[in-house]
Amino acid sequence: MDWSRCAGHGLCGHLVPEVVQLDVFGYPVLTESELPARLLPDALRAAEMCPALALGLSRTPSVVAPGRHATR
Repeated sequence: MDWSRCAGHGLCGHLVPEVVQLDVFGYPVLTESELPARLLPDALRAAEMCPALALGLSRTPSVVAPGRHATR
């Protein structure tokens, strides 16, 4: 989340309500530090549709796609 860009449109909270709650002013509050794999398509859509381009996703080393093994 790029807080300097976020304008509180609230679209992300409507697209991924399982991990993004909206505060009383419409700004997002992330409810989880890691995104469940089943929500990845919805989260990607929310990031792409963010009017302020404030939302993004990054891959962390601990994330391994289902059916795959971590490599070192």
